Amino acid sequence: MTRTDVVRHRPGGIGRELPPSRGAPHRAGSPVPQGRTPPRQRFPVLARPTLVTRLSEAAGSAPLTVVWAPAGAGKTTLAATWAAHASSAVDVTWTTLDPDGAGSRELDAQLVRALDHPDPRTSTAAVPHPRPHDRVLVVDNAERLTDPQLLDRLDRLVEDTRCGLHVVLLSRAQPSLPLHRYRIDGSVAELDYDDLSFDDRDAIDLLRLHGVHASAATARLLVARTGGWVAGIRIAALAMQEAASPLSVAEMESCLVPANNLMADYLLAEVVQPMSDAERMLLADSCVHADLDASLVDRLTGGSDGERVLGELARRHAFVRREGPTTYRVHPLLRRALYEKLRLESPGSVREAHRRAFRWYAGRGDVTTAVEHGVLAGSWAEVATLVLDGGLAALLAGADGGDLARRLDGLPREADAPGLAVVRTAAALRLGDLGRARALLGGARPTSRSVAVDRALQAVTAAVHRAADEPAAAAAAAARAGTVEPPGADADDGALRALLLRTQAEAALRAGRHPEACALSVTAVTACAGPAAEEERRRCLGVLALSEAARGRLSDGLDAADRAEGSTEATAAPASAAAELARAWVSVRRRNPAAACRILAGLDRDAEVDPFLAWAARVVRAQVPADPAAALARPTPETVGERDLSAKELEVLSHLAGLLTTEEIAAVMFISVNTVKTHVRSILRKLAVSRRNQAVRRARQLGLV
Repeated sequence: MTRTDVVRHRPGGIGRELPPSRGAPHRAGSPVPQGRTPPRQRFPVLARPTLVTRLSEAAGSAPLTVVWAPAGAGKTTLAATWAAHASSAVDVTWTTLDPDGAGSRELDAQLVRALDHPDPRTSTAAVPHPRPHDRVLVVDNAERLTDPQLLDRLDRLVEDTRCGLHVVLLSRAQPSLPLHRYRIDGSVAELDYDDLSFDDRDAIDLLRLHGVHASAATARLLVARTGGWVAGIRIAALAMQEAASPLSVAEMESCLVPANNLMADYLLAEVVQPMSDAERMLLADSCVHADLDASLVDRLTGGSDGERVLGELARRHAFVRREGPTTYRVHPLLRRALYEKLRLESPGSVREAHRRAFRWYAGRGDVTTAVEHGVLAGSWAEVATLVLDGGLAALLAGADGGDLARRLDGLPREADAPGLAVVRTAAALRLGDLGRARALLGGARPTSRSVAVDRALQAVTAAVHRAADEPAAAAAAAARAGTVEPPGADADDGALRALLLRTQAEAALRAGRHPEACALSVTAVTACAGPAAEEERRRCLGVLALSEAARGRLSDGLDAADRAEGSTEATAAPASAAAELARAWVSVRRRNPAAACRILAGLDRDAEVDPFLAWAARVVRAQVPADPAAALARPTPETVGERDLSAKELEVLSHLAGLLTTEEIAAVMFISVNTVKTHVRSILRKLAVSRRNQAVRRARQLGLV
């Protein structure tokens, strides 16, 4: 396997092998003379004209061009393609730095010659630009450029505009040159891994070159799994080329698993082998996760130099990239190769690494990622404890509960620990398998040894009954769970308490106990404290809005709906649906069936799957006339109040309906008695009545209270 390969679309055909390079002829397979010509590629190459043009412009506009990317990214092939097709006016010299030092001596001679014999056509005031007979020196394997004397001469060449020699460095690592200074004064041009990596079109062209006709979906999969790494896509293409029939998605995935195959051999030889022992050990110990935080690496390895080692690997572009101030990403194929190697050689080390990652993520409050590692570590009891103590509400009703449930679904059948049956039940329920959840629930038993397990069992029982559209049984189980006092509260505890209260409120509303439903919903909203419970708070506000609307307190219902939708995100569809149903209910009560129909038509289909929301939608639809237009045309009482009563007047009107005195209304609303009397006079005038009791009757006819 060559150390790099590049694929390009060539107009007018699939592609062809490059013609022999200019310079001294040599036989195929013979060593390429140093300082003469670029190496001839021994595999078919597709052209990438855009990149070739960029390299050509870079080599002509700046004294130094750096092309730096990891092994197999296509650096050498790109430069060779450009050199082979460069204008005859450009004199290209190619030098490869090898371990024996011959390339370094050739480079030294070239630099000395350029510094001692400046180009007479240039002046100290001019920045060199391409002109006839310009000279370009390409230095391959430039990561081996470590000699201080060579680096000093190269720095002098960049600074001296009289030299007339353009240098192109092809390197796996960022060169030890003052690039920051060059970037400021514009004396360096750069191409990196992002520039060289393949997109879907490139992948399709490469596969076609290998005789593999792949779909766009196959190309997307290859690019996603390899990160656009050229060598990785070529290796996969070779595997597909040998297949007797088109590969399935699963077979395609297996081609990209670097384990005891060409992919693994290449990565271990070209990427891992050049690393130091400390670097190899760090990546091996931390290979259980692609996204690495420096503190996580120290936890996984037991060391304290994770930041320094990762930073050095990123500088050398050893398939490690900096993503943030202290976070790094390891290329997925390299991570998988190290993981498979460690799994075969030391399974216990893999489990211990997952166990350490589990504890680190659990300490950060990332329950989903922690569970993923806990399952792979076989830490069943710790997984169950984490979910029951800090993630049950999220698993049952949170936006990320589906991801958590899918990770818990990976628990092996033989796994056993206190509370694990409850966790399995909740996961099955969240994944939509009610039958399996019921079966698992039958195997879960209360225990006097763990208050958390007993409370979780009742909470999950309530959730199962709720999903089965058994509101009374769900409310009873939720009430039992509420009587079990946990030893302490955490971020999830408030959300779980609110979820239990909401379940009871929904059952009370369905049973027609509207004041009880309102009281339970208010208590549930109050229980939601902190960002972790915000989503559940919106759900509880939605139930409160429905309860107020059913009770006839329409303004309060709209207010709760506004609060529920005020911060609702797209991920919280049920909360939005409950609020919208409350608005539809209010519209029906206010003789506006057309508005109710519009709201019902716009409901999210997912809301209809939720038993409570489906019930609420049926109730509202039953109140909508078959012909909304005809209903609007029927004579009804004056609707001036709906249009003209202010928010304060509607609030006063609701208190009048509650038989509060003027003084009591003033105390409740924190306003003066005279202000209340002013509001009452305005209400009587707008509703065209003369007494308070008449105003309440008219308001009820209009659906205002």
